[in-house]
Amino acid sequence: SEELQEQLTKNTEQLRDAAQTIKELEERTEVMITFKEKLQQFTDHSFKTDTKLEEYKRLAVMKMEKLEHKNEMQELMSQRLDRSLQRVGEDLAMNQRDFKAVKQTIEMNAFKA
Repeated sequence: SEELQEQLTKNTEQLRDAAQTIKELEERTEVMITFKEKLQQFTDHSFKTDTKLEEYKRLAVMKMEKLEHKNEMQELMSQRLDRSLQRVGEDLAMNQRDFKAVKQTIEMNAFKA
């Protein structure tokens, strides 16, 4: 009977140890589940952030390309305006020469008359 009592005590201690181990495992499992949920939330948030950043990047590149195109168009317009101004200047110089020549001709004819 003493052996049975010892065996019972031993079995009871083993059951308590097993119950404690199960309790610790349950707590660890809860921590792991919580960690997994938080990790999933972080992953979802990170994915959304990456998606937003890619969209911002796409929009920024698109705006930059539009600005570059506008700049190129303005440069072309500026070059055309420069050429037009050069021609106007040349035409003006020619008109001034022609005007002087006509003026001299008129003065010469008036002097002769």
